[in-house]
Amino acid sequence: MRILLLLLSTLFISLSIHAQGTWNDYVIGRPMPGYFEAKQTVAKAWGINYQATFAGCVLSDEMSDKSKQYQATNKAYFKTLAIKYGDNWMEEFELEVKKEMHRNTSQKKGIWYELVDNNKDKSFYAAKQVVAQTWGITYKPQFLTKDMSATEKAALTELFLANNDYVQQLENTFGKGWQKILDQEVEFEVAKQQHLANNTATWVDYVVGKPYMTYFEAKKIVAKDWGIAYEVKFQGCELTPKMEKEMAKVEKSNARYFKTLEKLYGEDWKTKFDRAVQKKVAQAHLSQ
Repeated sequence: MRILLLLLSTLFISLSIHAQGTWNDYVIGRPMPGYFEAKQTVAKAWGINYQATFAGCVLSDEMSDKSKQYQATNKAYFKTLAIKYGDNWMEEFELEVKKEMHRNTSQKKGIWYELVDNNKDKSFYAAKQVVAQTWGITYKPQFLTKDMSATEKAALTELFLANNDYVQQLENTFGKGWQKILDQEVEFEVAKQQHLANNTATWVDYVVGKPYMTYFEAKKIVAKDWGIAYEVKFQGCELTPKMEKEMAKVEKSNARYFKTLEKLYGEDWKTKFDRAVQKKVAQAHLSQ
């Protein structure tokens, strides 16, 4: 079984390196300014082969047939991308495109103010400022203290109300529920910081066979960013009985640690982790 898993792992890595196909966007009608440029940027960062073809505004039978052909080839390529990035990869991809667009928009931006009780965890809101910046949003929490005067509270309330137009603009850009998604990213960042400070366990990868070093270097980088103690042991190409016993011990230890990571980062933590690793692999290829 472990040898089978190794072979499957090798296949997975091979797919990440040699993913065949292209995502073809066949665009009929007037394109949204900046959208396809942002899509191209994100696709490049993810290691996705992407191109947009602008077919014009008048729909013909020939264009309709070509659009169907592209949809069929895209569907096959998307299956490869689902293996590489997880079943819900498109959802995160589109969010990344929206972030890229908002970071680079020429549209005038406001400041997102939020009124917060002074007894709330300030580290959360410090992290929220950092995460918001990755979305292209300037975020400033305003902490309400008990000794604030009525005039000061009124001024903050007025600031908050004037902020509504910008919040609506952000909803138009990112869609309904965007604040919940952003807060989930903040909680994830806070969890990483806490785990980095308190973790005592180690995730050990026991590798038999010829390793793809770019993949494991990317894995080390992501693990460090997540506050995960990660170690990889390269054991050569021959699996011995002694190595099998050691692998069994490692797998049990990893399983216990993975339960901790699941509680900390959510049930889908491994999918998110693997997706982050694949992005790092793609970035490594870009820099070569």
